[in-house]
Amino acid sequence: MVKALVLMADGFEEIELSSIVNILRRGGVIVTIVSLKEGLLTGSRGIKMQADASIDSIKETYDMIILPGGSPGYVNLGNDRRVLNLVNKYHAEGKIVAAICAAPSVLAKAGILTRKKATVFREWKMI
Repeated sequence: MVKALVLMADGFEEIELSSIVNILRRGGVIVTIVSLKEGLLTGSRGIKMQADASIDSIKETYDMIILPGGSPGYVNLGNDRRVLNLVNKYHAEGKIVAAICAAPSVLAKAGILTRKKATVFREWKMI
């Protein structure tokens, strides 16, 4: 069974997060939504969502890690050392590391886009 870790920070883009989870779960992937803090998080459009687990509670390994965009969600992801460490760990292990919209800037900050091409939302801010 394929397992995916989807990260969620305050300011996440609701449609990017929910679409990823929906499509993967329909395809039989076991998805765990992981937040940077406990409790409800608020998306970029004001929708509140609850993650499956907090980042500090994750003990198992997954086959992939996915970062949705959203502002300021991608900034919050990129400013969290735990996220950068996870991204680097998954990259070093040769696992799938994916990011949507402005979230590829988090991958750049983690240093895994060196000499690679990536697409990022045109109005992202350097984090």
